[in-house]
Formats: sequence, structure tokens, C-alpha cells
Amino acid sequence: MDHAFAAGFASATAELCTMPIDTVKVRLQLNSSTGINRAWPVARGIIRTEGWRVMFRGCSAALTRQSLYTAFTFGMYNGSGIKRDTFAQKLLSGGSMGCIGVAMVNPVDVVKVRMQSGQYPEYRGIVHGLRTVWSQDGIQGLGAGVAPAMQRAFVVNAMELATYDQAKQTLAPYFADLPVTLLHFAASVVAGGACVAASNPFDVAKTRLMSAAVPTSLISCLVTTIRAEGFLALYKGALANWMRKGPHCTLQFILYEKVRVAYNAAQCSYFVKPAKQAAVL
Repeated sequence: MDHAFAAGFASATAELCTMPIDTVKVRLQLNSSTGINRAWPVARGIIRTEGWRVMFRGCSAALTRQSLYTAFTFGMYNGSGIKRDTFAQKLLSGGSMGCIGVAMVNPVDVVKVRMQSGQYPEYRGIVHGLRTVWSQDGIQGLGAGVAPAMQRAFVVNAMELATYDQAKQTLAPYFADLPVTLLHFAASVVAGGACVAASNPFDVAKTRLMSAAVPTSLISCLVTTIRAEGFLALYKGALANWMRKGPHCTLQFILYEKVRVAYNAAQCSYFVKPAKQAAVL
């Protein structure tokens, strides 16, 4: 329970702080032209033409999606009892939990991506967005991009959780005399970089499929993108992705560790005091 609560809170906080960068990343990944493909010009263009508030469009869906997804994946990764003695076992466990978790929140993810894309201004919020998708596209709309989302989630969660876990173990002897927060910071930086490098092509495909609700496969989307725009198109928004994922990972993991410690301390205090009082009586 402590892992799920701490992860949900930490991830939602990190998502809120990095929301503008995520919006820029989505716009970059949806751009199929060979024109502006840099983060800052896109961000400046969004603010000039649509206003700064658009950078937080889809915030309710993003926070709902991120808190539920991360609470489930962290909670199951740490509490499922699956062996994680080797790095391969960590990768398999993290990836499996990511697949299940992202399938559960896919309808909310569809609304989030569409609201960030700027192509669906009629969506007034998460509930209205879900109703609109259901009325216009049915179950197919709510499940748009679920296959690439699950494949991406396997890579993202495997690299993020397993790399953080492994990096924390590997780096621990070198940080023995330093504050533990520095260890968490270093491990989160490693996890964020590995995650972006491995997952960006899947992220591009997922974003495009969810935004357009195109009934096609991940492989078909990737092949079409490469043929039309070149291999480097799979890394569109990579810098924005890293600019978001780096701070996101750092905030998420450091807050997660801090909140989990505080949660356990509060829980112990709540249960220990009544026991001591009963003993005195």
C-alpha cells in the first residue's frame, strides 16, 4: 500500500510540473512535416497563437492517468512477490506491470493525447472527453492505440523501474557516506536517460495512433513513418521527451522515496501509540 500511495502522489506531482514539456513533445511527434522540429520554436508558437494555458490542456486527464497507472505499476512491482534477483527479472517484472497498467488507463490516455494535440478543442475535460470519444468512436475510440501503448509501456516501465532499481543497488557503495537523496537522484537520472533512448520510437507511434484513432498496428505505423519521413522521425520530440522525462523521473523517484518513508512513519505512529496507551492502562 505504501508503494502505491507514494508512487501515485509522486508521479502526479511530477506530471503537473512537466506538463508544458509533455504538450510540446506531443505536438512535435504529431508533426509529419520536415519543417520546425525543435522544442523551443514549437513552444513559442503554441503560446503566441493559442495562449500559455494550452500548455496545461488535458491536465485533469494527465493527472488521473499518471496517478492510477503509476500507483498500480509501482505497487505491483514491489508488492507482487515476483523474484527480482537479476536485472533480467527486474526488466520482465517492470515491463509486465506496465503493460497491464497502461491497458487499464488507455481511455484516459486517449483523451489526454487528443486534448494536448490541439485538434479536439471541443473536449471540455476528462469526463466530457470520454463521453465524446464513446459517442463518436465507441469502444474502438477508447481503445485507440492500446497495442502500441502496451508495447511502449513494457519498454518504458522495464527501463524505468528496473534501471532505477539496478542503478540504486550498483551505486549504493559509492554513496555510502553521502545523503541517501543523492543516491536516489543519481539512479533516477540513469533511469530517465535509458527510458527515453529505448522508448521514443514507441512513443511517437502511440501518440500518432491515439490522436488520429487510426486502426493500424504499431509496426505499420513505424514503417509508414520511416518511409515518409526517414528513420530519425522516430526520434521526433526526443529532446522534449528527455527534457520532460529527466525531471519527471527525478521528481517522481525522489518524492516516491520520501513519501513512502513518511507514510510508513505515520502508519507506525498511528498504530504504536494506541498500543502503548493500552499497555499503560
